[in-house]
Amino acid sequence: MQTEYEQHGNHYYLGLLSMTSLKQVNDNEGCGYGGDYILSGSQIFSKHISNLQSITLYRISGSEFAFLFLLTEEAAKEIDLKISSIKSIENNDRFDNGFARHALTRVNHHEDFTEVVKRLDNQLAHNQYTENANGLVTVLLMQKITLVKNENGSVF
Repeated sequence: MQTEYEQHGNHYYLGLLSMTSLKQVNDNEGCGYGGDYILSGSQIFSKHISNLQSITLYRISGSEFAFLFLLTEEAAKEIDLKISSIKSIENNDRFDNGFARHALTRVNHHEDFTEVVKRLDNQLAHNQYTENANGLVTVLLMQKITLVKNENGSVF
């Protein structure tokens, strides 16, 4: 990772995507429709983000997906905006909890993977209770989280 950054200025980014209305769709319309919701969401996001960069979406649980990519910060911002616009287009009255939520962050070469996932999970939870469509955890926000963690011993 460090070599890639030194040679090309690229960083690894990890993203999480949560299909937030799966339970609602399953409860109201049936599990078959829930499966269709997950499949259509994965196809929509895969199609649009792979057009920007070579990114693969991985399903990690029933309604959760992860993606890992190697990009500059500017390209990561572009992907964040693209995912945000897809979510906005897909949102409708059918989805009380929204079509999906996402978070993505840069992975530093010295970071523990668990800390990266915690940061993303915290951002997903935060985005669930705000109207914030974007999910990029910026370097500045990462520094603020680190400061809070260092002073208090925990992130929150």
